[in-house]
Amino acid sequence: MTIKTGEKLPQLELPLVGGGTKALGDPAGARFIVLVFYRGLHCLRCNPYLNLYEAMLPEFEALGAEVIAVSVDVRAKAEQSYAEWGLKNLKMAYGFPIADAPAWGLYVTDGTRPQDPPQFVEPALFITGPDGALDHGIINTAQRLRPDPAAVLDHLKDRIAEARG
Repeated sequence: MTIKTGEKLPQLELPLVGGGTKALGDPAGARFIVLVFYRGLHCLRCNPYLNLYEAMLPEFEALGAEVIAVSVDVRAKAEQSYAEWGLKNLKMAYGFPIADAPAWGLYVTDGTRPQDPPQFVEPALFITGPDGALDHGIINTAQRLRPDPAAVLDHLKDRIAEARG
């Protein structure tokens, strides 16, 4: 299944590193939400990629956009990623259920190395508008070719300018 632009994302509530939860797919009020699905602690490419979002977080927040990293990792692995990767402000949700991947159109990979989880999702990016509907989505079939956070920021600037008329 593929979610189309303008459709609502499936509803799901996930725990956040540091406490609390985040409801995905809910209307966001006046905000855009950027959901950055990453492979997990075992992925060497995820660390620098999420650090790009961490570095640009003030720019996203200045636009009124919220950025949330999402993985299937269990709490301990998500907390380890957060600490070891030097993340301080990026919201990180964990425990995304593998069984929900098809509803989101996500590609699932079976782990092959000892440090890999049994299964994980490949990177994806979803931007939801204030109504909780999909504004833009990019779903990867493998770990490479992730969208540049600067391009995501530019897209949001354009979308917010369009919304203001």
